[in-house]
Amino acid sequence: MLVIHTVGFSQSDTPDYPVGKPFARIYSDFYAGFEDGEYNTAFEVKRAYLGYGSQLSEHFYAKVNLDIGSPNDQSQYALLRRYAYFKNAYLEYQNGRVKINFGIIPIYHFNIQEKTWGHRYLYKSVNDAHGFGFTADLGTSVQYRISDAVTADLSITNGEGYTQLQSDDKYKVGTGVTGIFDNGLMFRLYGDFSRDELIQSTLSSFLGYHFLEKGVAGVEWNIKLNDNFQAAHHRTAISAYGSWDFNSRWQLFGRYDRVSGNIVGDELIPYSLSEDGTAIIGGIQYSPLKYVRIALNYQDWYPLAANTGNMNALYLNLEIKL
Repeated sequence: MLVIHTVGFSQSDTPDYPVGKPFARIYSDFYAGFEDGEYNTAFEVKRAYLGYGSQLSEHFYAKVNLDIGSPNDQSQYALLRRYAYFKNAYLEYQNGRVKINFGIIPIYHFNIQEKTWGHRYLYKSVNDAHGFGFTADLGTSVQYRISDAVTADLSITNGEGYTQLQSDDKYKVGTGVTGIFDNGLMFRLYGDFSRDELIQSTLSSFLGYHFLEKGVAGVEWNIKLNDNFQAAHHRTAISAYGSWDFNSRWQLFGRYDRVSGNIVGDELIPYSLSEDGTAIIGGIQYSPLKYVRIALNYQDWYPLAANTGNMNALYLNLEIKL
């Protein structure tokens, strides 16, 4: 009887692999504002994520995530069309302090910044929005937990993002260190490089802080050297953001970005002037349910080029997690 009872208890205590579940996330908004002096209003569904994650065994996990949206945001027709891409399709192995991913993988570089900003459904992180890197790419990565607070990572990827998966002989190698401490302090240091005729590299630093169990603030600095593999073309981006929770449902948030390129040689203006500028975002968020967030916010993009009009609008954004 004792043997039978022991075996029965062990069997019921063992997970029945695989264990998986589907997931979905939807970003939608309504805006009213001005662009180059013209007043516009519109309802939009900018993005939807559909996917499935499965724990295959104690150490193996697999995930596939379909991104349905408008990745070519520079195109005037981007918001009128819908494209579907595999944002993630990877196998993960985790054992102790080591985690290894292979496939179309998430890039660790963006994790802590996006979580600290906390409002991806309103606006991308400054790196993602201005081409300083990709949130996902084809390749492999290794993450090693040095201590309970500090983690190091190394990645080798295609270097062209998850929407362009063509094969070539150019790769991006990136490495970083992340620290998240019990006192609320956070940091991230990162660097990468890829080679064509020149070496293009990105350096990034981030510092954040959770305070009084209600607030969070972060600031990051980024520089891209030899942008688009052009010699002496360097572009920098800074971003500062924060939020304050009044209670479990209401939150106040704000953000400031500045993106600029250098003046090359004998030129009189920065090489990226048409794409440079400052962004200001501020608003209030309400969460009626755990999986629903609504934000009333103001967004302003002020270009550095004097002959280009600014864009400003009042937004009502919605995020739904399923």
